[in-house]
Amino acid sequence: MPRQVEYHPEAKSEIRKSANWYDDKVDGLGLEFLLEVRNAESQIVQNPELWPVYEAGTRRYMMKKFPFAVIYLVSGLKMQIVAVAHCKRNPGYWKDRLNEKGRETLGSVFTFLFSNNANFGVKNEDIGLKNTYFWNFNPE
Repeated sequence: MPRQVEYHPEAKSEIRKSANWYDDKVDGLGLEFLLEVRNAESQIVQNPELWPVYEAGTRRYMMKKFPFAVIYLVSGLKMQIVAVAHCKRNPGYWKDRLNEKGRETLGSVFTFLFSNNANFGVKNEDIGLKNTYFWNFNPE
């Protein structure tokens, strides 16, 4: 059965802003950041309990090539990405997202469906990237 990954709207914004910032520094570096985020998502989906419990009941996946962590919650087959947080800036800033009323409906904003052989990604227009990259969502 496929797992569902939902993104907090501010996590979506963090991905967009970071990818655009990296692309401004070095052409193509934004794409590398997106690939690293995609890899993190894939790893989390395959085994969400593998990464350690972090703060406030979340788990944290440390990205390998960039100083970012994917902060997420797990509930059955549903995972909620709370933040894609820079590790050296304002630790814990994302905690107020856990108490927001809209937490239960995160999936209406940004959803991925994963399975072992799924082609997955995100539409560029959904995440607001200024450059067009590889990500096309096609669950079939």
